[in-house]
Amino acid sequence: MRLEWLEYFITTAHVGSISAAAERHKVTRPAVSTALKKLEQEVGRELFRTGRAGVTLTAEGMQVLERAQQVMAIIDDMRVGTAEETVCFVVDSQSSLVQYLNETIVTPFKALHPNIHVTLRPVYIGDAADEFRHGSKISVVLDGKEARVLERVRQFGCETVRLGMVTRKMFLGAGHRLAGKAVLDAEDLQGEYIAYYSGGQNHISGRYAPYFAGEYRLADMEDVLSLAVRNEAVVILPELTVRCARLVRKGALVEKDIPFPGIEKTAPIHAVRVPHLSSAEELFWEYLIANFPKKP
Repeated sequence: MRLEWLEYFITTAHVGSISAAAERHKVTRPAVSTALKKLEQEVGRELFRTGRAGVTLTAEGMQVLERAQQVMAIIDDMRVGTAEETVCFVVDSQSSLVQYLNETIVTPFKALHPNIHVTLRPVYIGDAADEFRHGSKISVVLDGKEARVLERVRQFGCETVRLGMVTRKMFLGAGHRLAGKAVLDAEDLQGEYIAYYSGGQNHISGRYAPYFAGEYRLADMEDVLSLAVRNEAVVILPELTVRCARLVRKGALVEKDIPFPGIEKTAPIHAVRVPHLSSAEELFWEYLIANFPKKP
């Protein structure tokens, strides 16, 4: 049995497509297909069934997947033990939290483990669960309840850990006509626009749109904040958003409480993981759980 057979098998199981697995490993589709057939012959079991949506694991395939992941985790552990070798992996998170996680978790983790390189990849909250079907192993998600992220990832056998609660705040440009008002109410904002990071997809901040005169959906967070700084729109973001905090300190934005009744202003933030991680990923997971700041 060859290691690449197991690697191709694990990837195909996660992405549900032989072609996608081949692309990820930068080999041809026949190479992956042949490896899977040889693996089935060696273990003496049918591992996949083919359907319109791609390939899915058989009951026997699920058992083999668990063992294959354990084997690869041991191999990864041996690789981590080589100090000269750098281990790289990706962690998913929402765009508004990436910079905060970089500063509070990734940077100090890197100082402790210089041979482990962690890259934070921004994902839409609505896509967070689906990413676990395409190879993601760790994610930090905000407001998983409303996007049904936690419910969906648990169907994939993922573990979830609650890291804490986050409060959303409203940010206005320092020169906005409402910036000097101590307490805002819903009527104050009926003639204003709200801007939020969306990229054309539905976003959790969009639920506030009915309270405003209109909305701007933007694919770049800098553009979202620029509209607020120019007093052209209001922004509602988690208090953990580092760029908002910096703009408040610089005097470019002011922070206000959200005035809309009946809307929950706090949200849980969760860490999500697949059952089997490499040793490097396990180290990062344990560090994340133990060191995630409870307050911004």
